[in-house]
Amino acid sequence: MEKLKVIGIFVGMFIIIASISAYFSQNSKSDSEYDTRSDKVKAWVVAESQIERSLKAPSTADFQSYNESNVIYQYNKGTYMVSIYVDAENSFGAKIREYFNIEVKLS
Repeated sequence: MEKLKVIGIFVGMFIIIASISAYFSQNSKSDSEYDTRSDKVKAWVVAESQIERSLKAPSTADFQSYNESNVIYQYNKGTYMVSIYVDAENSFGAKIREYFNIEVKLS
């Protein structure tokens, strides 16, 4: 009789733990759901657009080619950090390279 109580307690605890685990796995996105290639490309394009609006001569801009390793998802913030450079003319007409770190939140 005592063995059945102990077994019952362990089975009950197992069911409770399994239920809690299932609940949290259904109600939270995994890191891989956020960190997809298509979302990284979208973040890159948004970053280029933001940078282009800040340039003196946006038509002269030559952006760095897409590099997936320069787009990092920040899990604690829900944003992407995009590190990118652009060669563009400044106010004096000289083409210079500027480096940017842009934080992008996709909706």
